[in-house]
Amino acid sequence: MSRNAHARHFPAAVPVTERPPRRVTARRKTQHGMSIMVALFILVVLALLGVALVTIGGVEHRQPLLSLQGKRAFWAAQTGLQWGAHEALHDAGFNCPEQPAAPANVKLPSSVSGLDGFSVSVSCSYTTHKEHGKTVRIYDIEATARNGVFGQRPDLAQRQYRTIVSSSG
Repeated sequence: MSRNAHARHFPAAVPVTERPPRRVTARRKTQHGMSIMVALFILVVLALLGVALVTIGGVEHRQPLLSLQGKRAFWAAQTGLQWGAHEALHDAGFNCPEQPAAPANVKLPSSVSGLDGFSVSVSCSYTTHKEHGKTVRIYDIEATARNGVFGQRPDLAQRQYRTIVSSSG
């Protein structure tokens, strides 16, 4: 192979020199603000996640309070039932009409302790029966306890219970 032919296939070595540094451009033509869109998407997802966590935390914070108010309403209504039964059986002046008249509604006296924030209303009616020559009264007593009005309190609790007691005359 001749020297000329060799030069055609294998050019002479070019000395290595440093290339001039490339200029960094501030914006490439192919991006067109794509990184801003990705950043906004990530921010929206993180914001929604934060709102969800705050909401769940608020519900967990209120749950014990609602449970406590429910228990207080239960015991207030039970107090109303006990008071109504006692009044029906032992107080001749207690306003408890004979059915079919509408039952009488009575508010529990404010002197009853332990019902702070709860109002208790007790309704009562009775029927009269004869058993073995004796007159028997069967009292239907219903007590409703609540600590406010629906829509005005976030911790509203209401319980309503009913009992039947009898007395022989």
